[in-house]
Amino acid sequence: MSMGVGHNLAKLEDLTSGAYLVRVNGAKVHWASARTPLSVENVLDRFESYCRESPSALGHALSDVPAALEGRIPIDKADPARAGVIRDATGARGMVACFVGEPGDRGDLPALSRRLDAFGRTGDLSQLGRFRYAFAERRTRDTRVVTVWTDGALDVARMFPASGDAPGTDPMFLPRPIRSRRTLSASLDGFPAGVWLYESEARGEELRADAERALGTSGFVPAAPWTSGARAFVRADGAEVLVSIRPTGDSRRRSVVSAVETVAAVRDIHVEIAR
Repeated sequence: MSMGVGHNLAKLEDLTSGAYLVRVNGAKVHWASARTPLSVENVLDRFESYCRESPSALGHALSDVPAALEGRIPIDKADPARAGVIRDATGARGMVACFVGEPGDRGDLPALSRRLDAFGRTGDLSQLGRFRYAFAERRTRDTRVVTVWTDGALDVARMFPASGDAPGTDPMFLPRPIRSRRTLSASLDGFPAGVWLYESEARGEELRADAERALGTSGFVPAAPWTSGARAFVRADGAEVLVSIRPTGDSRRRSVVSAVETVAAVRDIHVEIAR
């Protein structure tokens, strides 16, 4: 579990403390979940205020438009978008997203141009600032808040390459699927568990037989028959593996393989993810 709350997020510590550090295809992403008596609007107001207090180069540039050009900007000054903030709310749920800058960052157009140029060359979103995202949803008695943020590189092209393996690791128990490339590797720091996705050129029946053989050799036994392409395997020490194998949408000669692995120490951990 990550104890830090990120750049200036201490102001929102009641909503971001106890965050997990999630590794997604080599990138470090912080994830926190909290419940609060505040309304959805109040929660979003707090996050918007935080974004406005630490604007990125884009936020600075949009906010500091010369008076002579103000009439050419189709966005009202009070609109969150003028501060580089995306805010959307419908009924009992809503979200805020932004990039925040560092103290002392310049917000003039040359600075923005340099950052956009760096992003274009590297594909690293952190060149635009540090990403912040908050989702709030009202429940019966309180509001559930999920916050996601990054404080390092966020190279989307490297995380999700068009070919070859995505950065990361392979599963602990399930061997790498035959003739495959890794498209997702996700894990929580400090917990021996993870999620993996692969694209394979092998057929489903070949992959299922290979998974059963390999897991059986490692002491796993099936917990149930294959159902809709998925099957769970367990081991006497409490380790569990859930394997899902499905054909791709364009061909039954290619497959998508997903694997979820946990060990006894984390079987009872329940992590909620907001969509």
